[in-house]
Amino acid sequence: MIFPNVSADLAQRQNNFGRTAPARVARAIHGLKSGASWPIRLGRFRVVLVCILGCLLPPAGNGAQLLLTWTDNSSNETGFLIERAANGGSFSQVASTVSNVTSYTDSNLADSTDYSYRIRAYSGTFFSAYTGSVTARTRAQLQVEANMAPTVSSVVNRSVEAQSSTGAIPFTISDSATPASSLTVTATSSNLSLVPASAIVLGGNGTSRTITVTPPGTLSGTTTVTIRVSDGGLSTSTTFALTVTPLNLAPTVTAIASRTVESPASTGPIPFTIGDTQTAASRLVVSGTSSNTALVPNSAIIFSGSGANRTVTITPVGTLSGSATITVRVSDGALSTSRAFVLSVTPENLPPSVTPLASRTVESPASTGPIAFTISDTQTAASRLVVSGTSSNTALVPYSAIVFGGSGANRTVSVTPNASATGTTLISLTVFDGVLSTTTAFSLTVIPFTAPPVISGVSNLSTSVNGLVQAPFTIDDSDTPLDLLKVTATSSNASLLRSSSLILGGAAHSRTLNALLNPGASGTTLITLSVNDGVKTTNLQITLTVLTANTVPWIEGLTNLTTRSNFLAGQPFTAGDAETSASSLAITATSSNPLLIANSSIRLGANGLQRAIAMIPSRGRTGTALITVMISDGVLSSTRTFTVQVTP
Repeated sequence: MIFPNVSADLAQRQNNFGRTAPARVARAIHGLKSGASWPIRLGRFRVVLVCILGCLLPPAGNGAQLLLTWTDNSSNETGFLIERAANGGSFSQVASTVSNVTSYTDSNLADSTDYSYRIRAYSGTFFSAYTGSVTARTRAQLQVEANMAPTVSSVVNRSVEAQSSTGAIPFTISDSATPASSLTVTATSSNLSLVPASAIVLGGNGTSRTITVTPPGTLSGTTTVTIRVSDGGLSTSTTFALTVTPLNLAPTVTAIASRTVESPASTGPIPFTIGDTQTAASRLVVSGTSSNTALVPNSAIIFSGSGANRTVTITPVGTLSGSATITVRVSDGALSTSRAFVLSVTPENLPPSVTPLASRTVESPASTGPIAFTISDTQTAASRLVVSGTSSNTALVPYSAIVFGGSGANRTVSVTPNASATGTTLISLTVFDGVLSTTTAFSLTVIPFTAPPVISGVSNLSTSVNGLVQAPFTIDDSDTPLDLLKVTATSSNASLLRSSSLILGGAAHSRTLNALLNPGASGTTLITLSVNDGVKTTNLQITLTVLTANTVPWIEGLTNLTTRSNFLAGQPFTAGDAETSASSLAITATSSNPLLIANSSIRLGANGLQRAIAMIPSRGRTGTALITVMISDGVLSSTRTFTVQVTP
């Protein structure tokens, strides 16, 4: 049993009250009552039943009242159950109280009636034995001489953390002559810096009241809270000590941004910072969990660092891909704080490629016009690649002046400098596949407008094998002295006429072109005469035809290459035939090492005599391959070779 056995002893004491009261309080009150008190022992409880006269009596017409009080010497009860019997009849429960309540006022009683009371304590479903019963008899009216102070139950001492609330603490109030609803309840704090008046809130109604205290700041210490009950004339107070302990704040951890890695790469150390206002950072415990342990097991989350500066390194399993939510938790032993971020693991991605663009010069306010380039990606369709551009000199070329065109692999970029600006800027083109990007750049120089030089006076030529070609022409320039003009000549068909065999003569406006043909060579070549004034160049093309028997086709311009595994490699070259048009020539290429460079990976391109060859070495392989390029006019053929060195 929670409660010990009960023994009771009874003593009765009769109080007589005078019938004459001072003028200020004298009044006729209905319900003459006799006063008596009986001490009764209930195990660890001492119970005293008191019939109070005078100020505890209600106004006439409201019936008599009896006040029961007792002393609570226990700390484990839920409350008390009060039972009453009238004129020797059977007992029935008339009231129950919460714990720590030590008084009860029984109101609206009949006059000239014997009332017996007994009390027992309870805790949950357990009950103590009853006290012995005590009896008091109500009387008729009498004059009350004095007002008696109201009562308030005691409140046990409390302890709360700073900025936390005590919750609603119950207490009861009563007054034998004043309704509980008319009593005034106030509360004060002895330490206003710890608990200001605004931090105390009173609630409830009637006899059942509550007090709630919420220390607002971060201070700690002790204050005495005084609850005072007044009936307008007399007052009663009770106090309890409230201890405020320091506020324990949760530790902090900085946010970690979500990120993406390629399988099987690690994230590398990801820095973050931890802290706690009450706990040294070195004593904080950091841990991590994964929402997808198949992709990222918890053991793959490794923490490093010390003090406030920590890092987390995450290594996904094998070649799996997917996503996992990584939760980083820091604890001070009582409170903890978590930060979560998403780790996305993608299959290994190779960056896209973009062809390089040559630097160029334009005159203000002209545009470059569409500049062609190609893009590609081994894992992403060219149509899904995103192309963007930037300028290092936005005063000359703002970003908005870089306009892209084309579709798929074939794209163009047009750059339009600001109308009045001149200078140089670096135009960067970036190709993005959603994860990786590749950037190429070219220099764009914008110069003031100048008139181009002029070249004229010569037309297409023809001659026989081993003949000497001579042709006059004229040059001019409106804003450049003639002796500063630079004149050059090139041949498109080196097997018929080498550029070095073109000899220029003359002076001022009048110039001459002398061409020494290769011995025995015949066919057609395009001679380009160029005049440059230091800024602009004017070209004049002359077709030279030399007729003779069939000759062997030729290839020029192939050199040895070095590239990386799985990286596009290529080079331009020229090829032709004196008697056969370029479109009728057949060109093929083979690899001496198909495992390193497969024949199927070799691509050939053509634009007249201008040719190009490109290839992609096999992924993960290194070594050397000899590439043989053969050209044929259907009857005669020739070959050229070059080596490709593939490094990791």
